[in-house]
Amino acid sequence: MKLHALILTSLLAVAGCEKTSNVAAMQDEVTGVTNHYKQRFDELSKRISLLEQRGRSMTSVGTPIGLQDVRRLFLETNKRLAELKTAVAQAPNSIATAAKTDSARVELTKLRDELDERFEKGEIEVNAQIDQVEQWLAYVEYRPKVVAAEPPKTEPTPPPAAPEAAAEPEFTAKLSSGKEVKGAAHGIEAQLVAFLANDQSQIDKTTWYNFDKLVFQSGGATLDMAVSKAQLTNIADVLAAYPKVKLKIGGYTDNSGAPAANKKLSGQRADNVKQELVTLGVAPDRLTSEGYGAEFPVCEKNDTDACKAQNRRIAVRVTAK
Repeated sequence: MKLHALILTSLLAVAGCEKTSNVAAMQDEVTGVTNHYKQRFDELSKRISLLEQRGRSMTSVGTPIGLQDVRRLFLETNKRLAELKTAVAQAPNSIATAAKTDSARVELTKLRDELDERFEKGEIEVNAQIDQVEQWLAYVEYRPKVVAAEPPKTEPTPPPAAPEAAAEPEFTAKLSSGKEVKGAAHGIEAQLVAFLANDQSQIDKTTWYNFDKLVFQSGGATLDMAVSKAQLTNIADVLAAYPKVKLKIGGYTDNSGAPAANKKLSGQRADNVKQELVTLGVAPDRLTSEGYGAEFPVCEKNDTDACKAQNRRIAVRVTAK
């Protein structure tokens, strides 16, 4: 064989080895992404399993009001998690198929990005659903239990009148606009109006006021406006009465789940609160929003359901008045 033919053959062999090496490295990269989310979804499965045990222990002492809603959330969360785990199990076949194509590196890069985006979105959704389950369980634990009724007697006696529940202390303020704002005595409306009405109050970077009547729909950052609109309207009315005031909206989570996913979810929730306030008439340049994830916990241990619930919040800080 002539020398130039031998050289060409050698170069082609080297190029082929290099191509094979690059494809193998890319396969490992995609597999690494898949394995990362497999571990994350396994952790979420353990978390929901512990919550299910907690829910079952509650049924042993009666049937709490709202338990059906908790069961529905369990079903939805487990279904979504099962879909994600199935997709993870199918990923190796997709990786092998992409590696056999003529443009293997391109296809593997595309597959890596698609899987990363899909699994990250799924992790955020499931984390939010599990948060919702925890909130429901905490709510149900403090609700009265439904007791089975006794067989009616021949001459049933009327039940004693239930004692009236003590009224929750309320805050009411008449704004300069003529509108009246009502809320809890220690709620965000009372705290914010007290700060703004006091000419001596000073703006700083550490004073935040927590929303106390905001609820997000299961599975993400969408506000449940049937519950949340009243308080958002109150804040919009307060801002209308104080036209120079600007606010920063902060979103926070507990320490469950991946930090990047938590920060993204908290940012989306804070931004959605901002957008709803804009819809209610607040000028966009008076509002900023940021997600902090699990940073700055108000309950630093982050170790119990009650503690974690305190850390999952939306708050505002006055930046101009």
